[in-house]
Amino acid sequence: MSFKGFKKIKKLYYSISIKSKLNMLIFVLMAYSFIFMAYFGYKSYASVFKEKSTENLVKNVEGLSTILSDRLDNVIKNSAKILIDDKLYNAHETLKAGFDDSILSNYQTFKSDIEIYLGSYVASSREFDFMAFRFNINNATYYADDNFELDSESIASNNELFQLAKNSSGNPIWYFQKQEGKPAKIFLIREVLNRTSNEVLGTLVCKVNEDYLFGTIHDFLTYNIQNVSIYNEKGLTLYSYNTFNEDYKKASEELLKKSKPNGFYSESYNGDTIYLAYNEIPKLNWKLAVFISSNQLLADMKKVLYTILILCLITLPIWLVLIYTIYRDIINPIYLLVDSMDKIEKGNTGITVSHDRHDELGYVFKTFNRMSEEITRLINKVYKESLMMKDAQIKALQAQINPHFLCNTLETINWKAKLYGVDDISEMVTALSSIIDANLDRNNEKMIPIRRELEYIDNYNLLIQKRFGKKITFIKSIDDAALDYRIPMLLIQPLIENSIYHGLETKKGGGTVELIISIEEDMLLIIVADDGKGIDDNTLKKLKQSMEENVENQYESRTKIGIMNVHRRIKLIYGSEFGLNIFSESGKGTTIILKLPFNEDQGVGI
Repeated sequence: MSFKGFKKIKKLYYSISIKSKLNMLIFVLMAYSFIFMAYFGYKSYASVFKEKSTENLVKNVEGLSTILSDRLDNVIKNSAKILIDDKLYNAHETLKAGFDDSILSNYQTFKSDIEIYLGSYVASSREFDFMAFRFNINNATYYADDNFELDSESIASNNELFQLAKNSSGNPIWYFQKQEGKPAKIFLIREVLNRTSNEVLGTLVCKVNEDYLFGTIHDFLTYNIQNVSIYNEKGLTLYSYNTFNEDYKKASEELLKKSKPNGFYSESYNGDTIYLAYNEIPKLNWKLAVFISSNQLLADMKKVLYTILILCLITLPIWLVLIYTIYRDIINPIYLLVDSMDKIEKGNTGITVSHDRHDELGYVFKTFNRMSEEITRLINKVYKESLMMKDAQIKALQAQINPHFLCNTLETINWKAKLYGVDDISEMVTALSSIIDANLDRNNEKMIPIRRELEYIDNYNLLIQKRFGKKITFIKSIDDAALDYRIPMLLIQPLIENSIYHGLETKKGGGTVELIISIEEDMLLIIVADDGKGIDDNTLKKLKQSMEENVENQYESRTKIGIMNVHRRIKLIYGSEFGLNIFSESGKGTTIILKLPFNEDQGVGI
């Protein structure tokens, strides 16, 4: 497999969900569990199966012996029907009267009639496939053959057959003709007597049809792999169907010799077990024997079991590799993730996990990497803000160096101004001292009523008026219901300061700053508007962008406390949804709108 092909397979594998992989593992484990259960179940079932099968085997053999006995009776009964037929009696009388030898046709006609008669009898009978009759008079023998495998002439001339009948006192005699390597042929022989005088007319020889006699064996028995043999009283094999090899045949024959009539026996042989069930056929002393081995009995079951086991053995290495791969694929990434989390916990920021997965773990890795990056970003942000706060604290400390000295100095200037009657200077010093005191926040007040904020604004306006005179007009419109509402200290004054320095200070002819504070529904509305020179579109865009991104800008450097400072404090105290909105048009002025949440029941802010 090429490297590209391996990468495609790897990519495909990583795209499969963990759920699917686990389902696959469960399936494999269940399949192999089932196989092992089936194996041990087979062991238990095989024992019960063999027991039940051998019981059925004995019953089948008993039933089969009964059927064979019945069919042998039918052979005897059907052979006796010819004894009561007048045809042979009349023929015997004809032979006694004699033929005119000169008239050959008469004898030929007689012979033909006898053979046709015997042939019709054979043709109409399932029991026989050959029949011959020898008259006692001149030993004339006639036969009908429905089996072309028989040598009719040799049978008809076999004096042994006819001699056996003479010694039977009229009883039917069974004769077995041996064949090399094959079961013997079966004949029924009996004398035919005159019905009235008991004179012997002749001897009847009937060849029994083996298909009729033994044809039910395979149909009757449950298992077609059984080994069936039928022996006469002298041990001659009359019928044999044997699937055993030579060693098993010998072992089964030895088992038969040891056994007693009508029973079931077993014997171990070469790690196998040979079972024997046999029964004697009544009246004839024939022996029906059925052999079967344990391996034969369980052959089909073993084939299925061996097939399953072979498939398991073949596929087991593949499944083991797959299971190990899936296990490693799930566990190792988890260990990697745990290790990475442990490093982050110990302070090693910026840890990420490289991967090319697209399953659930791939999603976890992506989430972990984003989380790690976010943690790093937040740590850096906090660190930077901590530095900025520390710098601000230092600057604040520097700004608060010896505040008592600064205030005492201003108080000295105030008394000097009053002493010399310079009231303007005294007012300015008092206003400035108030503003400085607010900036120093010696009482550490974070929130103050609006009415106090307005005092600081008035003091600031006094200083502005002393500096610019009537150039700048300050207008206030305040809702009395909002005066006791608490807001962060120095929230409005920086906005007014921004309007003056950036809108009106450089404007020719001066201008107006208007402060509006009102309550609208559940919001406190603060508006600071001026008719100054305004802000051009490009600068306004940059200013708004700086406010959205929360970064410093050029305006904050121009004032002690700029609008960015106010904007940040509002977001920190009230939330990110609050802040300043700035509207401006170059040459026409600037409007700053601030909305804060208002709690009417308490009458105070946060």
